Amino acid sequence: MALKVNFKKTIALILLLGLSIDHLPLPVAQITPLASLVASLLIVPLLLRLGKIHITPLLATLFLFWAWATLHSLLTLTFDLATGTNPHLRLTSWIRQVLGLLAGISLFLVLRWAFLGVSDRWIVHTTLVGAAVPILISLLQIGGDLGDIAPLRQIVSYARSLFGLEVIPNRVSGLSTEPANFGFYLASIVLPVLVGGWPLMGKAMRTIWGIGTVIALLATVSFSAYLAAAILLAATIGVSRKRIPKGWIVPLGVAAALAVAFFPLDYARRQLQALASGEWSVSILDRVYGGIGPFLQIRSSRVLLGYGLGGSSVHFEEVVPPFVQEEIRSVKWEDLPGLNSLIGRIFAETGLVGFTLFLAVIFTAIREALAAKKGSREAGPIAMAVPALATLFTGLFVGGQGSYASPYLWWWLALIESRYIEWRKRGLDD
Repeated sequence: MALKVNFKKTIALILLLGLSIDHLPLPVAQITPLASLVASLLIVPLLLRLGKIHITPLLATLFLFWAWATLHSLLTLTFDLATGTNPHLRLTSWIRQVLGLLAGISLFLVLRWAFLGVSDRWIVHTTLVGAAVPILISLLQIGGDLGDIAPLRQIVSYARSLFGLEVIPNRVSGLSTEPANFGFYLASIVLPVLVGGWPLMGKAMRTIWGIGTVIALLATVSFSAYLAAAILLAATIGVSRKRIPKGWIVPLGVAAALAVAFFPLDYARRQLQALASGEWSVSILDRVYGGIGPFLQIRSSRVLLGYGLGGSSVHFEEVVPPFVQEEIRSVKWEDLPGLNSLIGRIFAETGLVGFTLFLAVIFTAIREALAAKKGSREAGPIAMAVPALATLFTGLFVGGQGSYASPYLWWWLALIESRYIEWRKRGLDD
């Protein structure tokens, strides 16, 4: 039994160490998250090893969504190929999205299994260990930029080059492709885990982690990351006024003061000015219309029926309003422009039925999270699951998170499932 638990912990540790790494120098996709890729390699041996899987409402609903998305996409793919759509591009886009969805679900299933039987304390500490390297790299970049220290810059440049990434001046990205992605990782994973696991950590560690995380988040200078953090704060207060630890006041104050005083925030100011004036940058247009575009196109296209997995790329002109197509295309792959919003992608590709099933997945997760939280025997990240889901939904809508393989939603669904299963087992045992 001890070996089984250790094996679980080893797998979970590997996945959590690579959770923020959303790009590998591979030619198959713009976004290739390391955790989802590793889980894809593990899923078949794991399923053979398990033999049977706990069936829960969330798992059943997620299976319905996957089944609809896959079968529906086969029909739309056949239709597109029969009606003259470029076969190479259509097949390429279909394969990419099918594999992306399978990678995300694989991560969910592997983490679901790995989190069963391990303590909340271990999950909190291991998740933070996984965040330590990218946060440290961010702090080194800040130090290198502020002090004009060449060795620190070289360390950051070398670390990012291992994953085919360049350093973005005056904005930190950890080991993620861009500041917005790293900021979303901090806002949707690290911050809620910190708040939920606050009672499980020592005072010194809480202060260090609180200051380091908030400084790194602010130094991304990402409007979408700030929005995600604001949603997390608002949802946390709304769900439980007692959940924000008083001990956060000092770390938040110190981190915010340091970041505002020493790190340039010109980019964030320009973004806010652009929003206020209505002269939106391409980045804002991409995020906003990638999310709401398909909903605006209901009357002028067959979005309600869905274009199938990968279909939003080859039917780009039909799912994005004409007045922003040129700007959004300018920041996409020329042949396969994609939507930078998973919510927009799901609606455009799986139609009203698929979108409804996806919403059912989210609402089922909320129900399971509330049940598991109520029956939890110790403090832990499950207490922050509902605020985290609100943050995730925001990021998946307008935060630039458009990949099915992006690991953060699947991490939370796996955690919710593991705690729900354990709560249900305790109820049966009692």
